[in-house]
Amino acid sequence: GIHSIVKARMADEVRRVSIRGGHDPREFVLLPLGGAGPVHGGAIALELGIPRLLIPEVPGVLSAFGLLVAAVEHDQAETFAVAAEAVDRAKIRGVFDRLAALGREKMARDGVPLAAVERLDSAEMRYLGQSYELAVALPQDAGDPVAAAVAAFHAEHQRHYGHADPAAAVEFVNLRTVLVHRLPALEIRTAAGAARDADPTGHRHAYFAALGKSVETPVYTRAGLGSGQRIAGPAIIEQADSTLVVYPGQRACVDKSGKILLEREA
Repeated sequence: GIHSIVKARMADEVRRVSIRGGHDPREFVLLPLGGAGPVHGGAIALELGIPRLLIPEVPGVLSAFGLLVAAVEHDQAETFAVAAEAVDRAKIRGVFDRLAALGREKMARDGVPLAAVERLDSAEMRYLGQSYELAVALPQDAGDPVAAAVAAFHAEHQRHYGHADPAAAVEFVNLRTVLVHRLPALEIRTAAGAARDADPTGHRHAYFAALGKSVETPVYTRAGLGSGQRIAGPAIIEQADSTLVVYPGQRACVDKSGKILLEREA
């Protein structure tokens, strides 16, 4: 029962960032990460109709790896609650310049050469009376930053929600400047072992709601799987940083790079 509640809550979060934003989750690949992500990912995919999942080689430490290779960023924001028609152009430019100066001070403390820093300005905006905002990028070379922001907001609202009203009043809510220093890209080389079908390292009873009972479930060690190996659910694939559950009705396949593609069986 606890597992079902947790799964439903996570599925709702996926709906929040997909369906409510105008995106159909069935058109996407789910990439579960973290130590527990691959435990729940297959169940969430089945509930939402997501056809496939991509399991990276080390899902349990993928966030930590991302932190090591991510760009250095400093994000500065300031409330700017003003109707678009009443915005002072000089004032909005002044706010962006002040936010950028704060970011440059932090970059300098990080030892980042300022010549290698990229500046990204944006505004969070909404139609007058709305309770939610959309972020729109603002090019620094825009002749009229307010007109550019309003036009970008209408276009983003149309893209995000499927409709827009160019005649409606628009208001600014927040202004944001992000300074970015991009690190050199890493060349990552990974590969699965030679194509082979490894046998399970053992079996244990596991309960699956779709079957309504506990069943004797094969357990595999991920390091022992070879390129091209296919494993039909129910099954469990273990590794040092995570555990992948292949639910009934799903099939796992190891690709040449060592990643696992989890798909619904035909």
